[in-house]
Amino acid sequence: MFSFRHLFTLRQMAMQMGLRRSVQRLSSHTKWEQHSIHKCSNVRLLSTSEYEKLNEFKNTPEKPVSNTFLCITHILENTNKGGKEEAEKVFNDLVEGYQANDEKRNLKAVFDTLESVIVKGDVHWFKHLQILQTCKEFRGLLEKVFFSLSNYNEHDLLNLLTCQLTFRIYDKTREAKLWENVLPKSNKLNISGLIRLHHMSKNSKDNSLQNQIAKQIARRWMEIEKVNELISVMKIMILESKKSSEASVFDHLEEKALQKAETLNLEEITQVLFALRASGRRNLPLIKSLAYCMKKKMSDDFPLKSTASVFTSISKLNFHDAALLGLLSDHAVMKVNGVQEKKEAVNFLSIILMSCAHLRWFPPNLEKTIQSHFEEFPDHLNPVHLCLAICNVSKLHSFSESEKEVVRNMVAKLEEKGIEKSHPVVWLNLALALGWNDCSVDWVLSSVLKQDFVDNIQKNFPTMVSVLRQLDYEASFAFPNFQGPRLDLGGQKPERTNTKQDSLVTDVIDITHVLDKQMDESVQTRIMTSQGHEIDALVLVGNDKRVVPFSSSGSNFHKVAIKVLKFQDMIQPGVVPTSESRMWVRHMQSLGYKLVVIPYNEWKSLPGNNSKMMYLEKKITESIS
Repeated sequence: MFSFRHLFTLRQMAMQMGLRRSVQRLSSHTKWEQHSIHKCSNVRLLSTSEYEKLNEFKNTPEKPVSNTFLCITHILENTNKGGKEEAEKVFNDLVEGYQANDEKRNLKAVFDTLESVIVKGDVHWFKHLQILQTCKEFRGLLEKVFFSLSNYNEHDLLNLLTCQLTFRIYDKTREAKLWENVLPKSNKLNISGLIRLHHMSKNSKDNSLQNQIAKQIARRWMEIEKVNELISVMKIMILESKKSSEASVFDHLEEKALQKAETLNLEEITQVLFALRASGRRNLPLIKSLAYCMKKKMSDDFPLKSTASVFTSISKLNFHDAALLGLLSDHAVMKVNGVQEKKEAVNFLSIILMSCAHLRWFPPNLEKTIQSHFEEFPDHLNPVHLCLAICNVSKLHSFSESEKEVVRNMVAKLEEKGIEKSHPVVWLNLALALGWNDCSVDWVLSSVLKQDFVDNIQKNFPTMVSVLRQLDYEASFAFPNFQGPRLDLGGQKPERTNTKQDSLVTDVIDITHVLDKQMDESVQTRIMTSQGHEIDALVLVGNDKRVVPFSSSGSNFHKVAIKVLKFQDMIQPGVVPTSESRMWVRHMQSLGYKLVVIPYNEWKSLPGNNSKMMYLEKKITESIS
């Protein structure tokens, strides 16, 4: 029940604003829920249309404040947190806190009132907070707390700062003052408190503030014991680890993660892998340990989002564990088939597909799932992601006739959206990935190999000119009378590749040298053609199927290009050449070369040098037959 003092105050306000009948209705015995409070548009504290005027109360102390009990009751009713009884309790606690001279009690009253009255997730929470800030007692509490900042300890200040950044109970000037009081005492916080403080500093535009807190965390990494703290610090140190002064901190964090690997759950393993990927650190012992634990702990309730994240992380870290990839692939297929929302399934499939293309991993069950959703890609992916998805599918999978028609329609829609102008490199990579077939020939000629597009690439993306040369040459081979665009070759000539020495390639080259005694003249190694094709070894072979020196004259000699297909050139687990490898074969054949392609698995299975030499001789003989 209202006291007579409350009723008298309300009647006075109503008489001044011409709302006697509205206030009389509030004083009746009608239940509180039945009053149409929102219709009383002239009652300032309850009105939605007059809500903007509430800001005046906060900044103008001399104006009369609203009735605190009525404010609290209204907010609780709107947020379904209670009625008059609950409001009375909150009001009494607020008044007691306001009247107390104890600084701790003042601060606790602020926290308790906000916790009891404001619902952060409610759509009107900010409006409710503005209403609460018009109340004399609550506003007085905020003033008392602010003027006592220097007397609070580090934990109280941290909680108050959390409250400020959550509800914005003070203005920006006072928030800055609060930071000034927190920072000098931050060295007394434990590691968990420092992590909270760093998280809150992200709301500040002052980068030096974040760096200052990050350095404190870096100095006290040895205090980390809890797994959640370890993961949080790893995320904080991601950017710091790129600086030489903080790289050692990440070393220690990785060591701690390795020690605690057995205690990590699946989601924590995902987060550690993400931190490694984001920092670009390939700690193989840690990655292998995390992979082992993931294989042991994998469960059906592991989310699809986390599965896609793990795929991305291990692909960025270039980590290939067939057992783990198989497990993740099976789990992804199961989760995708169980997802009701098509957009969610397609988005995560596109992420997993990109990782598979990078790892050259495409098991049959995942391939089948991708095929079943392929036609839905344009409906749920933006143009750039759709281009990338088509590229990735092409790298791992040979399109059927029906799929070629789908791709043709996708490309037509992408052309309508002007993707070749907004993202020319993506458009060029799509042309290269699809190669020269009946689903791409028309648009490659009309949209890629045209002068304005070529000029744009040569001017702004010179590193992509080699791709243009490959497409242009294939077009001229397919159409003898093709008049392509003018390409600026920049005086490029055949040259030796700068590829890092590979033991597998070196072994093949050594065996190739043994085929003829005149090593220097009979074998050319690690060369690059003017069209941008890399050749591991090149030999000249006569009709008698023997290797001869390059100085030999005559027209009955064949240039045999030898290419080693390494692990990254094959799609696992079926050990099938990638689309890039198939394109290399196609282009080199069009240039008139005879080809010897050596898959890494076949070469490694040969027992000795004699077997390898016989294998190579047989391959060369077959290439010119």
